[in-house]
Amino acid sequence: MHASVSATMGGPIFTDYTMSKHAVVGLMKSKSKQLGGYGMRVNCVSPRPVVTPMLCRMSGLKAEEVEKAFERSSCLKGVLKLKHVADAVLFLASEESDLSLPTSKTSVLTKILICQDPCTPCPYPQRNWNGKVAVITGGASGIGEATAHLFADHGARMIVIADIQDDLGQQVAKSIGTEKCMYMHCDVANEDQVKALVDSTVRTYSQLDIMFSNAGILSASPQTVLDLDLTTFDRVFAVNVRGMAACVKHAARVMIEKGVRGSIVCTASVTGSRGGSRLTDYCMSKHAVIGLVRSASTQLGVHGIRVNSVSPSAVATPTLCRSFGGIDAEQAENICERFSSLKGIVPKVNHVADTVLFLASEDSAFVSGHDLVVDGGLLSKML
Repeated sequence: MHASVSATMGGPIFTDYTMSKHAVVGLMKSKSKQLGGYGMRVNCVSPRPVVTPMLCRMSGLKAEEVEKAFERSSCLKGVLKLKHVADAVLFLASEESDLSLPTSKTSVLTKILICQDPCTPCPYPQRNWNGKVAVITGGASGIGEATAHLFADHGARMIVIADIQDDLGQQVAKSIGTEKCMYMHCDVANEDQVKALVDSTVRTYSQLDIMFSNAGILSASPQTVLDLDLTTFDRVFAVNVRGMAACVKHAARVMIEKGVRGSIVCTASVTGSRGGSRLTDYCMSKHAVIGLVRSASTQLGVHGIRVNSVSPSAVATPTLCRSFGGIDAEQAENICERFSSLKGIVPKVNHVADTVLFLASEDSAFVSGHDLVVDGGLLSKML
């Protein structure tokens, strides 16, 4: 469905149009709940005003004049084109968005726009991956490992995976091929180690195009408000918040120094958009990640750097299996599947990796400040 950024705000004019686009979002949320049981996905794309013949007629301006006016209102420097919106629609219509159901609409970005995510064995060609250098924190297992393989499959020149799980990290690098992937030990809670990771990558490979800041931890205890262990709380925030901020800070620093219009993607969570009956510290940390993404995208857009987040629902990663008491991946998947309103599909780490691939690629060239939810309609169902 075609919505609009006007569905996220009001305006001084076009009241009827704004109301109609809010209604489209309402229709999407309702239909996704009702049709998910049949395995049908319902999403919408919400572009900012883009130069179309209709808009030119309304404004009485030429296309070039309209583009210049819109470019001035955007945090991310560049011009929104019809093709950017078409890229989003293509992804939503493809099987690569299998677990994407409305939640945060599927579109907009900070003051910019557009939206959506794609691919694994990609049904349409990915652009400009040759020569790309990427860093993936938390890359030794789970979502990070799946994303590292996906980046390599799409032609990235080098993937640097960083983790504290040295044996697993070395295994992942070897499985991808040491000519395309290397492992570095890095505890993201230590800013000096994050800086060393980024500087070493640039020193060795001359650039950094993509930072996937993915490292994160869960508390072993319930961490309800009344029983909040603040020592554990501090450790969760050191990794999930300070570590995320350090990765964004140092990646952005070298991208600006090298003149790279890079992409930074952070792993948030559906808990960053809601509360919970436990894991208060984790929930707070993921809200903080979304706040970081919104702030960083606003500040870094002038340099052509895009900053987005991906918010998965529960996915059977090693961390989640341990938090569920050491159950195996199949048992965890059965639990995770019950959370979503979209039936006939089991949430996998590859679904999240597909989303990260989109946000890191040129197919999301005008997407920034966006939290892209991959939850099979969980949040929409809870609203």
